[in-house]
Amino acid sequence: MGSDRSKESGSQPSSTSGKMASSIFDKLQVEFIDQDEGVQVVADTIGSSGEVPERYVRHEIEANIVIIDNANGYSLPVIDMSRLINPDFSDFLLA
Repeated sequence: MGSDRSKESGSQPSSTSGKMASSIFDKLQVEFIDQDEGVQVVADTIGSSGEVPERYVRHEIEANIVIIDNANGYSLPVIDMSRLINPDFSDFLLA
């Protein structure tokens, strides 16, 4: 009896939830198509000028200012992975 009940409440979707999932997928697909068309419209509007029209600018989002001082020779650190494996260097690097 217990196994019959687990089959009834198994993970297989009912026809109602299957229709709902299909409906949601169809809506997402339509929104995705509209998004692609919207991107193309924006690209055509901007053209080669590179200026973004004011209606597409989101002023409510604040961006953090990043300043890179090139005068001091900003560079990314290099990690020598072979030194991490070498026991002679690993103690030094972990200290």
